Amino acid sequence: MPNPPIDLEAARRQLERLLVSPGFLRNERMSGFLRFLVEGHLEGRDNQLKESVIAIEVFGRRPDHDPSRDSIVRTEAGRLRARLAEYYLAEGKDDGILIELPKGGYIPAFHLRRPAPQLTLRGKENHWRFWLFTAVLVLVLAAATKRR
Repeated sequence: MPNPPIDLEAARRQLERLLVSPGFLRNERMSGFLRFLVEGHLEGRDNQLKESVIAIEVFGRRPDHDPSRDSIVRTEAGRLRARLAEYYLAEGKDDGILIELPKGGYIPAFHLRRPAPQLTLRGKENHWRFWLFTAVLVLVLAAATKRR
């Protein structure tokens, strides 16, 4: 399903919000990776958001880089996905725009978050289940990232 159109300036503001958060502020490499992907997408350069280009442009690999011997891009993409999930569970829980890096590629996706409905007793039960599911998902992503 295609993503709905996102206001470019709102997307850039969301990127900046992410980059000044504690999880990204202290990690230049992760921040540079995220910025490269988001800015490239927003500038219409999706054709450059592939492993070989990222390895050279973001991670300083040589043009003859062999992804089968050096999986830096795939490894860092997994870490980036986990870091984004952590951000949106904590300080970004109320952000209106979510930036996601779908598995299997390097083109970011943007999602508009709907305001949370008023919680009733039944809603609070579902809210608890959502957080439990989300916590389990983060743990699974973290474990998968560590195995690489």
